[in-house]
Amino acid sequence: MRFAKPFTLALLATASIGVIALPVLGRGAPESILPPGFGDPPDAKPSKPSSKPAPRPAAAPAREPEAPQLDIDIDAAERSSSASSEISGAGSSGGSAGGSGSVAVQVADGTEETNDTELLDTPIMPDLPPYARRPVELVGVIGPESEGLEVNAFGVTPGRFLGQVLKGINAPVASRWASITLRRALLTRAKAPAGIDPADWVAERTWLLLKMGEADPARMLAQGIDSDRQTAHMRDMALQAALASADPASACPAVEHAPGVYKEAQWMLARAVCNALSGESAQAAALVDSVADKGLAKQIDTLLAEKVVGAAGNTRRSVKIQWDKVTKLTNWRFGMATATGLEIPATLLPADAWRMRAWRARAPLRTASARMDDALIAAGLGVFSNQAMVDLYGAAYDETDPAERSGKPYMVLRDAYAGESSGERLDALRKLWGETGAETIEGYGRLVLTARAAALLRPEAGLGATADQIVSSLLTAGFVDQASGWLNSVDEGSSAWAQIVSANPDAVASVDPGDITGLDEGKSGLRAKFFLAGMAGLGKISTEQANDAAESLEVALGRQDAWTRALEKAVLAGEPGTVVVLTALGLQGNAWSAVDPVYLYRAVSALNRVGLTSEARLIAAEAVARG
Repeated sequence: MRFAKPFTLALLATASIGVIALPVLGRGAPESILPPGFGDPPDAKPSKPSSKPAPRPAAAPAREPEAPQLDIDIDAAERSSSASSEISGAGSSGGSAGGSGSVAVQVADGTEETNDTELLDTPIMPDLPPYARRPVELVGVIGPESEGLEVNAFGVTPGRFLGQVLKGINAPVASRWASITLRRALLTRAKAPAGIDPADWVAERTWLLLKMGEADPARMLAQGIDSDRQTAHMRDMALQAALASADPASACPAVEHAPGVYKEAQWMLARAVCNALSGESAQAAALVDSVADKGLAKQIDTLLAEKVVGAAGNTRRSVKIQWDKVTKLTNWRFGMATATGLEIPATLLPADAWRMRAWRARAPLRTASARMDDALIAAGLGVFSNQAMVDLYGAAYDETDPAERSGKPYMVLRDAYAGESSGERLDALRKLWGETGAETIEGYGRLVLTARAAALLRPEAGLGATADQIVSSLLTAGFVDQASGWLNSVDEGSSAWAQIVSANPDAVASVDPGDITGLDEGKSGLRAKFFLAGMAGLGKISTEQANDAAESLEVALGRQDAWTRALEKAVLAGEPGTVVVLTALGLQGNAWSAVDPVYLYRAVSALNRVGLTSEARLIAAEAVARG
């Protein structure tokens, strides 16, 4: 399948504009969204790597995001206690809607100590020679040369505070562009903040990436620490990253260095899988049988482990997996099933299981055609780019018999690129967008899919709502120049016009308060408020204009709370990494309807002032498109 050659495009980057000082115009006391726990007595020391067994706390149930706390003092962060470096099966994900459930194998109550010492206490690999060891204080995948942040991105902000912030982000983040920026910050090769074990800091970053649906980046980050330097928390996260990416072998270094007394079922089964992958099939089978005989795990978990062991060791043990009695899809079940090419029933993976659907979108053993629906979710979350989507649809085209291609989405995408007329290409785009709007994750993913096809269209007037979608689609890929080309073809005061002005404030000489308050409110009724927040945060309107529009729209732009004070402190300290993670904390939610316009204003302003101007503009434009 051949698509038109994509344009080479660059995001606009302009000088930062100072924040506007605005008076408090709000009504009622604000709520803080910082995670709870600040002000507790501090731990004596951050956690240290240990060769002793880590206690397994009870798994925390999945939950919906809790109401923000009101009484948090940002300065108390330096005195706050560090969360335990151990995680339970449910991890610290909290409750993104449709959470993917427990990340560990369920162990029966009253688990007994086993006598499998010979099976578990295998020799640990020798330490690497000094010249080959990697520093744990500087772990990451990208640097400034490849869109990462600077090495001092987190500055002097206490590590325990940052760790709590990462724990408090219940992905998905409402803004796709904020999520993309957060991924870059988490993957940056930056110095570990003081006050937290460097390995635990990597573990928190890994777990947040997993919650965001970023399976492969999480695995890459987890592999940045030498296995013999991992803490218990880091070993847990290395295993979870391996499960999410359906790559059990990537967890084996962590499994090899896990103390032999790690006799929870998930570690025993993981050891069995790694034994099989290293050619020790008999020992692997014995471990699986031991777990099954003692009832340490659910039958489905031992059967899945047995299937992986059989596939790795090329044994003749036949394993039949039946899902009819399974009521919950854990990370273990997802990873083991996906690694062997088993199809997980739709009843166990609902449409709002965002992270697992994003994980499954890149599963290598699934066909490209089977991954297209999940890929729309991954694109809407920011996991997949436009280029990745086009490549996937092209692969689906290639793998399908020519007689069966008619009417398939990749054929419609082909028409969007290569239709004989502008009308034919527009009709194809409308078919791909369907009835789902940009406010949904899947609907926004459809706009991501069509970005390069939309870039081939010539601007024309009179398209109405279609022009709004075209501009939205262009901006999902950061095609600011192409979007700006539509400025004279769209109606002033329309959603398309507001998106263009947000992404490229220099495109118009000025914006009047009437242009803001008169904007179509959109489905959520927040579009005008979001436009105001973006214009104020980018400094496109004066303080007086912002006050006038804020009063008309009943938005308290000057409101402050613990989160706004933390953000301002990070801006003044020049810490872009801290600003990015706090921005994600403020913009979290399954939809933009959950975002406070005041938080959007503060986030856009903060990003703009620490040099992330392009990101700030694209987040502001996205808010208008999805409001």
